Amino acid sequence: MDVDSDLAGLGESDIVPSMELDAPNHTLDPSLLTMNSAKPDLITSPPVFALSPASPPREMLGAEESPLVENDGILAKRESSTSSSALSEMDDAMVDALPLNKSTVQVRVPTPKFAPLPYSSNLSGLVYDSRMRFHQELIDEEHLEEEHPEDPRRIWKIYEALLNAGLVDDSSANSQGYKLWRIQFMPASEAAISLSHTPRVLQWVKDLKNMTPEELRLLGGELDSLYLHSHTYYCARLSAGGAIEACRAVVAGHVKNSIAVIRPPGHHAEKDRPGGFCFFNNVSIAAKVCQKDFPDTCRRILILDWDVHHGNGVQESFYDDANVLYISIHVHQDGRFYPTGNYGDHKHCGEYPGLGKNINIPWSHKGMGDADYLYAFQQVVMPVAMEFNPDLVIVAAGFDAAKGDTLGGCFVTPAGYAHMTHMLMSLAGGKIAVCLEGGYNLESIANSALAVTRTLMGEPPDRLSPDIGSELTESAIDNIDMVIRQQSRFWSCLYPKEVARNGLGRHTTRMHDVVREYESKTLYEKFNMIQIWAHRDRLNKAFRNQIFVTPSFLENRNPMLIILHDPPELYAKSHPRTGKVELHNTFLEHGRIDIYIEWCIKHGFGVLDINLPKQYTANGDTEYAYPEDNSQSDLIPELMIYLWDNYIATSEASSILFMGVGSAYGKIVDFLSLNEDNDKVDAVVSFIADNPIKAIKRPTDDTIVSQIYVADGHNYWNPSVRRAIRKKYGRLIRSTTSDINEMLDDHREEVFRFFINKTAHAVEAMLSGSESPDAASEPTKRDGASSNAGTADLLKASSSTLGAPLEIHKPTPRRNLDIRGGGNVNVKSPLGSPLQASPGGPPIGHFPPSPVKQGGGPPVGSFPPSSSYRASHSPRSPAGKR
Repeated sequence: MDVDSDLAGLGESDIVPSMELDAPNHTLDPSLLTMNSAKPDLITSPPVFALSPASPPREMLGAEESPLVENDGILAKRESSTSSSALSEMDDAMVDALPLNKSTVQVRVPTPKFAPLPYSSNLSGLVYDSRMRFHQELIDEEHLEEEHPEDPRRIWKIYEALLNAGLVDDSSANSQGYKLWRIQFMPASEAAISLSHTPRVLQWVKDLKNMTPEELRLLGGELDSLYLHSHTYYCARLSAGGAIEACRAVVAGHVKNSIAVIRPPGHHAEKDRPGGFCFFNNVSIAAKVCQKDFPDTCRRILILDWDVHHGNGVQESFYDDANVLYISIHVHQDGRFYPTGNYGDHKHCGEYPGLGKNINIPWSHKGMGDADYLYAFQQVVMPVAMEFNPDLVIVAAGFDAAKGDTLGGCFVTPAGYAHMTHMLMSLAGGKIAVCLEGGYNLESIANSALAVTRTLMGEPPDRLSPDIGSELTESAIDNIDMVIRQQSRFWSCLYPKEVARNGLGRHTTRMHDVVREYESKTLYEKFNMIQIWAHRDRLNKAFRNQIFVTPSFLENRNPMLIILHDPPELYAKSHPRTGKVELHNTFLEHGRIDIYIEWCIKHGFGVLDINLPKQYTANGDTEYAYPEDNSQSDLIPELMIYLWDNYIATSEASSILFMGVGSAYGKIVDFLSLNEDNDKVDAVVSFIADNPIKAIKRPTDDTIVSQIYVADGHNYWNPSVRRAIRKKYGRLIRSTTSDINEMLDDHREEVFRFFINKTAHAVEAMLSGSESPDAASEPTKRDGASSNAGTADLLKASSSTLGAPLEIHKPTPRRNLDIRGGGNVNVKSPLGSPLQASPGGPPIGHFPPSPVKQGGGPPVGSFPPSSSYRASHSPRSPAGKR
């Protein structure tokens, strides 16, 4: 027979006397099992218990049973022995590979206490065997203080919690009818393991028992999050066998439900590769064994995996299986969280017959709590599970999302796990088996497993936090909506349905393109603003109709305002079933950027307006974008550098101001942090509603004057989370409102005064005829201080009447302008290539006649008020009619 020689060949001194443990239940005071001891002989050769032999295998149906006697709820042979020879015989029997049509255990079925209520009066089952702790990390003397997360004490701590709560039949207590029914089990057979793993993997794990400790340490260091031991093969089979019997006992009706406290875990183990602390895929093997052993009563199985890591091994096992629904709730972080890659994203839905039977609910962030998990259950898990209508529910119960587990970084409480268990118990007639996976904080897993077990036994879950309604995170709402849109095509219970994409590429236009076309038309008709192009392939496609300038932008030395803003908000009510949106139920909120552009034109400022779309899509792309699919990150810095080098830095503008609205504010901070040539940048004004506040980080000067208007409801003002104010944030001003358009309207007078104050030094330099490049960068002037009476008078006049234009009567040289008759100007880009007009738009360079003094006309450099400007040169006026 196939026997673990190192187990069978130990001496009598290594055998723990049977009186020190509950022999048939394989439990022991942890002080008697010195795991991770400093003694090398105990590290490499853990003790073996003197145990009563298990009952031999029998035919599942119609076999003659052996004489049995009850021992604390577990049945054993009457002639059981604790001798070394009996132990050897027991190991021989346990490790034999058994046919799948053979049962691995023999237990007495508990009788329901009350016949009219057969389910509720039946018992819950428990699988536990302390021998699974033999799989442990081989530690050398230099690393004795280090503890591996997959600690052998994990299962003991859970068992201890159940024991202390009085839920377990143990030799130290009298048998009580309401305690857990102990399910005896044996190591999984090779035939069972082969249902989910290749022979090569099985043989690889089997060969570990023949390797020396040093060889095991070296090999483990080369693997994917695995440590190895000579007993790993035995313990991994024991863990898989425990999962099998926990599920079989439930399907057969021996117990109403069960919990398997087993290790090593299994949901990362793939068909041809172990990994992530896992060797054999316990729940996958158990599900397939149940389907084979109970083809009529266990055909459809739901596997719910709430481990904080994605169960890539379980997904692989059933990816094309129409009879197994796998749902995993896990931290994904766009593929950066273990297991890395996109295999755990929402787009992996199964294939062939199993299409739609794989549902990943990937959290984009850590820190998820009860509210997020219960929202996922209410919106996705339970509706889909009820429609699937399984015959058995298996929970891959990793408790590493529990509060206190630093590896998972989430905050699910024991009550949260209990509520999820309670909901799952409503499925499959209550047939549910909970199998331990991960969870690495010993206290957290003990408390969480205890709460789940109490719920399985019939206790109602503890009440949740009274603040549960306010704890739901925005990212969870976005993630769940993303999953529903992906899965709604496969499940009739999920709404709204995603609109069909057939033919979208030929006959549709994205709404953000339609809105921007409308906005660009408005900018031209209202302010005569024209589009400029970024002559780079990627930028040209992404920012078409996104960058506009006023006519004075390139032709004078007046101050320049650069505005970066988000697209306008679009509000719509979609159909609850189809997801379609009717136009009359769609509203576009007009931003208040126009009041700032109008003021700048009146006062001779040049304006560069940049709209930053949230997503960029290539022509013909009909895929839906999701909140986290933000494609700005790599294009915005490239765009800002291009505009700075080719338009802004080469201009004659006397002063440069930045204004950011919404999330675009962060792009200004990022650019100024990287740009070293900011001498002409005098100030930054920003409006923030719900975006994070960012600090400027520059290698040299980080004192660019700024005013940051922050929404009244912004989290920054929350006393419980507020940090000390950092100077690098700029001057933070709390607004009286939280709507960004209302903020733009309410603070405009303050901003206009701020603009005049910060550009006064440039105005004075121009009025005095100074050509010194240092005039605009003197510290006292950058702070807005007036250095002579002329500037003081200007500030006084400007503060008393903001509507009066700033007339600057100084001849200004033209840049790259080819002046021709009839008022048409051909504008050349700073690089020498001509600017191109957008299709159907106004001609590039169609400026009004040059203000060169002719007769009694105004001098060069004067800018008439916008009203007369529009009246004489609007495309809708008779002279400009097209």
